[in-house]
Amino acid sequence: PDYTGHIVNPLNGEKNTDQKMICVECDDPLDAEVLTTAMMAAGSGQKEKMMKRFQVIQWKEFDLQH
Repeated sequence: PDYTGHIVNPLNGEKNTDQKMICVECDDPLDAEVLTTAMMAAGSGQKEKMMKRFQVIQWKEFDLQH
């Protein structure tokens, strides 16, 4: 994506400027949609905690920086 900074971490107010893509597969597509956005702003430790709270089938993070 050419745009960044539109996702904000609610814990610290920081805008996410990483160029990455996160894919989440869940039984519930709404959970997957919410998790992809939340994981864009979350730190690595927070991501693992979030995954344990939902029925996630699989997830993957892609670094898109060149």
